[in-house]
Amino acid sequence: PDGVPDEEGEALLDDALTDRPLDGSRWLRLTLALTWHDRFFLRAQDAHAVACRLVSELARSAGAAHHLRLEAALTLLQHPSSQRAVLRAVGSWLTDPDVQVVFPMLTVLQQLEDPGASNLVCRLMDAPSGQLARGAIQVAAAKLARGHIGRAHLALIEQHAIRGLVTPTSKRSADLLDLLTHLPADSFP
Repeated sequence: PDGVPDEEGEALLDDALTDRPLDGSRWLRLTLALTWHDRFFLRAQDAHAVACRLVSELARSAGAAHHLRLEAALTLLQHPSSQRAVLRAVGSWLTDPDVQVVFPMLTVLQQLEDPGASNLVCRLMDAPSGQLARGAIQVAAAKLARGHIGRAHLALIEQHAIRGLVTPTSKRSADLLDLLTHLPADSFP
């Protein structure tokens, strides 16, 4: 039989909710157990707690441990039952002014074709942190290339690009150029 046995999945979920150690492979196993079915149900606070812990560990890991956690986060992100919790956890992480590690979360955000993700990217392009703003511009360009941006968010991205052209900064010029190349032709009347 395929999938993760229910008893193992329940034990992994209990570990995740009680802060017991989970290595990258156990995180991936947990997410495979949760996403095996078309829908799964967790209390909102449990889904949020699991997603926040995974995001936090993803930001703090390296090597194979990082890649396994990234795969786990992307697996949860692609499932309708957990997508919102992961997006909220990523948003909380990226908008925390004390956070310095942003690129793993931006990678996660880039994968999601969701208006909430696009809204977060648009907000982050004007972040006070230069590193976060540049990363958000890169994510916006990637989302444009994938067709993940709707009309309302496209207008915000166009406005940001115009502001960048009018008041160029050398630190953002390459990222801005990449963003401009991914805007649709009708953005340039």
